[in-house]
Amino acid sequence: MSRVSTAKPQSSLGYRSKATAQDVMSRPGTRQRFAKTQQPEVKPAQVHELKLQTQQIKQQTKVLRTQLKRTEFQISSQTNAINKTFEQSSEKPQTTTIHAYTIPNIKRNIEGAQNTLENLKVQIKQAENDDKTSTVEELEEELKITYCEYQRLAKALQDKKTEANHYDKQLTEAEYRASNPHITELKAAIRDIRSQNASLRDKANAYQIKIEKMKIEQAIVEHQKNKVPTRKTMDDLEVERAEQNQRMNELCNELNEEAEQHDKNVAELTEIIEEMKMKISNKLTGEEPENTKQNGEEETEL
Repeated sequence: MSRVSTAKPQSSLGYRSKATAQDVMSRPGTRQRFAKTQQPEVKPAQVHELKLQTQQIKQQTKVLRTQLKRTEFQISSQTNAINKTFEQSSEKPQTTTIHAYTIPNIKRNIEGAQNTLENLKVQIKQAENDDKTSTVEELEEELKITYCEYQRLAKALQDKKTEANHYDKQLTEAEYRASNPHITELKAAIRDIRSQNASLRDKANAYQIKIEKMKIEQAIVEHQKNKVPTRKTMDDLEVERAEQNQRMNELCNELNEEAEQHDKNVAELTEIIEEMKMKISNKLTGEEPENTKQNGEEETEL
């Protein structure tokens, strides 16, 4: 009677490596499938549910491994018992009849254990595949969430860049308006306007004098024709001349007031430009204006 081998069956369980995000993305077709298909947005609750399912599968895998170890131990124990039986049969031949009934039962138990072992191996293999599939799906969902977050941050960054460019343009324009060359141009324009106004006033005065002379000469001629006394003629001309001078003075005063108002407007505009320039510069640099800080401190004290 041949001796049953006591060699322990080799377990098909090996080290189960976990798929990483890089392994998933390096598989052919995964990245293209993700790029081409537009799936609905995945909620964090779904990701959490997938993680729970993964943990359950891992727990089932541990249970199956424990059952496999127990079955292997039972097979090893029965194999040892068979070996001992053969050893006793070689030492005591008179017990052969008893072993004749025991050995078939043990063989049937061994075959049943082997079938159970094969079934457990198949179940463990299937659980491992399911675990890998779940891990791959979980990584794909996390990759989608990460990509959506990347898109959101990229859009926010682009909006900030656009806003910064807008403020840069405003700052450049404000700096030009508040720059010394621009102010010099405005002052030169004011001087030109004042010079033109003075020239116009001089011309107006000259024209007015000529008109008055012509009126005086015409009035003298008419009074001589009408035989009006010379004194009365001179008095009328003086009254009319006084009225003309008053109108000219009023016109000059209006021009002077307009020039002063223009100077005042230019000064206010320069002040506003400086203030806007400071506000834009503080907004770009992230600094708080001193006036705002002082107002805040006063409100805190109150």
